[in-house]
Amino acid sequence: MKKLEGKLPLLAFVVAAFAAVAFTSPNELPGNSTMVWAEDPSNPDTYIDVTDIVNQNQYRCEASSLECRVAFTDDDPINGEKTVLQSGEFVEL
Repeated sequence: MKKLEGKLPLLAFVVAAFAAVAFTSPNELPGNSTMVWAEDPSNPDTYIDVTDIVNQNQYRCEASSLECRVAFTDDDPINGEKTVLQSGEFVEL
């Protein structure tokens, strides 16, 4: 029993670390953004709405200098402030 007592702090740490990772959403958007955009590979500096594809996890980002997942304030790719969530070329699966 004493052996188990000595390992309780370690067990608590492992459970806390797991919970921190498990309950963190990978698709958290900054500010008031609700949509996810991707840079159009055929027309750089133009963005396409990929929110549904991202929410269904039906994409991958391939190594590239493009911006794979982007969010804009007010969901406005023309006037909004851009936040790059992930770099690469957006590829729908």
